[in-house]
This record gives sequence, structure tokens and C-alpha cells, in this order.
Amino acid sequence: MELRTYVGVLVRNWLLILVAVVVGLAAAGAVILLSTPRYSSTAKILFSATQVETGQDLAYAGTYVQSRMQTYKGLATSPAVLDEVIDQLDLDLTHGELARQISVETSQIDTLIGITAESRDRKEAAKIADSVAAQLIGTVAGVENPGAAASEPGVRGVIVGDADVIDSPSSPDVAVDLLAGLLLGAFVGVGAVTVRHLLRDLEPA
Repeated sequence: MELRTYVGVLVRNWLLILVAVVVGLAAAGAVILLSTPRYSSTAKILFSATQVETGQDLAYAGTYVQSRMQTYKGLATSPAVLDEVIDQLDLDLTHGELARQISVETSQIDTLIGITAESRDRKEAAKIADSVAAQLIGTVAGVENPGAAASEPGVRGVIVGDADVIDSPSSPDVAVDLLAGLLLGAFVGVGAVTVRHLLRDLEPA
């Protein structure tokens, strides 16, 4: 089918495509209305080496801390951290349920960790993110510096960004969901028109 012919087919069947788009938007709207709003909040931690005197030792210590970031990321959602958070905030959640509400981001170029917590309550999301960050710092200190004196080399975590209470829900994302509904409706509409036209061409004259 030539492009000009195909465009002509779509133009002649614009009403069917429009109906499909409207149905797609309506479906997306229904999903948005039925979804429970959830809020996200992020706390940031900077990990660094402490009590390092020479430049050579500092470079080595920095490389070491960078190499340990994936370990710290895993610790953030471990029972050692989350069980303490559940007790501290008196959450009616299991370790596994809380872990599913938390995402952890690390970078390959620095030693920052972002801990994002999600909850139906905006204030609770911020409290969880801050609590996980504080517990992670303590857990890392216990793993990396067991029994070490404050004057000895080690690894230290510092919260460099407290979790803010965000008023806008992170999900559902109205704009993204409506766009997805529009595109899906348009795809279905164009597909239906195309299939109908091809079937018509196959009919015996």
C-alpha cells in the first residue's frame, strides 16, 4: 500500500480513530481515579573516609569507599536496617513490605546514596527515608569500623539532604498516564483501520 493511499484511508476513517483515542483516554482517566495517591521523599547520604592524613592514603581510601557503594546500597534494604526503622517508627509493616517501598540510588562517580521512600502518607514517606538513612549510617559504621576508635581511619556517612515532605503525589502520574492512554488509543484505532482495509482488499471482486 502506497503511503498516499494509506494516509487517505486513515483520513476517511478519522472517526473510528477518534473514538479509539477517546476510549483510551477514558480508560487512563479511570485508572487515575481508582489509583491511591502515593508520595515519595528522598534523603541523601555522603560516605567518605575519615582520619586519613596523606594524599596517597586519601586516594586509596576514596577508591575503597567508592568500591563499597553497592554493598551499602544492599544494606539499605536489609533486615539489619529496616527492622530498626520499623521499630523506631512503629510501622505496621513487615521487612519485605517496607523494602518494596524503598528504592536506593548510587552513582559511579561519587559516594552519594539517595534513599527514596514511598507511602500513602506524605509525612510518613519523609520519616521513613530519614530513618533509613540514619540507620544505614550506623550499620555501615558497625560493618566498616568495628571496635575502631574515633581517631582511627574508617568510613563515615553524613546526611547531606534531609527528606522533604512533598505535596504532589509521585503516582499516579496524571500526564504520563493520559499520554499512554492517548497513544494506546491511537495505536488501536490506526491498527483497526489498517486491518479492516487489508481485509477489504482480500475480498474477491
